[in-house]
Amino acid sequence: MPIDLYYHAAAANPESVYVSGGLSLAEVNANGSGTLNQEAAVYAAPLDGSGTLGDWSKIGELETPLTNHAMAVFSGRLYVAGGAAAVFAGRLPGA
Repeated sequence: MPIDLYYHAAAANPESVYVSGGLSLAEVNANGSGTLNQEAAVYAAPLDGSGTLGDWSKIGELETPLTNHAMAVFSGRLYVAGGAAAVFAGRLPGA
């Protein structure tokens, strides 16, 4: 993955793995608090016959950045359902 994500969704079929949305860490302050970015990017990585993952590439964007959503691949289409678009704020434990 080109970035670390939290609260994202993932789905796979025999050819690819897909990841969308989530939160990425923007910065960690000296007091342990942090700033998170909401992400809307959709990434894909190919799977070879042995299950080895290829390079990730950005293949699109969600209409709205989402967290805690679900994803599925069916008949060549990627489906996204549910989730939250609310702004996340808070202290990052252990950061």
